[in-house]
Amino acid sequence: SIADSEKADRVAQELFQKSSIKQINKQETVIRNSRNVTVTTTDTDIAVNVQILLQILLALLVKLNIL
Repeated sequence: SIADSEKADRVAQELFQKSSIKQINKQETVIRNSRNVTVTTTDTDIAVNVQILLQILLALLVKLNIL
């Protein structure tokens, strides 16, 4: 069990340093025969990647008996 918060912080930092996510988004929107059209897009990939990373971190912390 890692009860010391400094050790827990170090473990968390090591986990963050060893994880890497690469992401490329390309999109093209073509609107023909339209006037005064506004297109809004939302990129949710980053939020999903952060959520997955946090779930992995939580699982590792539980496995290491930090939580």
